[in-house]
Amino acid sequence: MRIVLLGCGKQKASKATIAKHLYTGSLFRARLKYVRANEPDKWFIISAKGGLMTPDQWVQPYDKTMQNLNPMARAAWHAYVAASLTDHLPDMTQAELKRTEIEILAGAYYYTPLDKILEAMGFLVTVPTRGMGQGEQMRFLTQA
Repeated sequence: MRIVLLGCGKQKASKATIAKHLYTGSLFRARLKYVRANEPDKWFIISAKGGLMTPDQWVQPYDKTMQNLNPMARAAWHAYVAASLTDHLPDMTQAELKRTEIEILAGAYYYTPLDKILEAMGFLVTVPTRGMGQGEQMRFLTQA
């Protein structure tokens, strides 16, 4: 199984909508296009406000970023997202977890230390845009 986690975006629609339509910035749109082209088994959006969200989850616009969270709140967020992910995979055995790849396409505040938490849970985690600036991420996403 392959799961992709997309980081949210700063630019948002002005009114409530489903999560995959809330984020309007070019980087989020490139991530969304990448997901649609690569057809993972499941994909989710990770947001400072909503944690782990399904693409069709109803969301109000908000102004909260991981950078603005204090370290304790950020640590709680990472644990919450990891636990929420397991809630969406309720019947997986440990052997199935070890065969499940999770690809994270998000900024460093979102994947650090989420990647290590998910690895400790048994998932195979990749962060293909690790360390890339926004322009580099856009190039990667449009070429992939």
